[in-house]
Amino acid sequence: FMFALAGIPATIGFMGKFYVFKALIVKDMLGLALVGILGSLLSVYYYLRVVVNMYMKENPDDVTVTGNLLTMTLLGICTVFIIAGGLFPAKIADFATIAARFMN
Repeated sequence: FMFALAGIPATIGFMGKFYVFKALIVKDMLGLALVGILGSLLSVYYYLRVVVNMYMKENPDDVTVTGNLLTMTLLGICTVFIIAGGLFPAKIADFATIAARFMN
């Protein structure tokens, strides 16, 4: 989930940022797009620090992490949607376009 928040490719977070920055560039808002891109690059450092602390640092002996079946299942489903959204963004964009038509 941290990779998706950071906007790493092959996740829906990357595609979301890509579409926002593309729209800003098309509308000639290059300054705002540049600030957003620089902010995204800076945020990668902070998101990946969490990942490094979770997986590459020694775990204190008194800390145990557990999860029940429902939690693990929901996390798995969310992970599938995050990856699928990054790999097949056109399907989600089409769905969003259709949904937006019904909102008017």
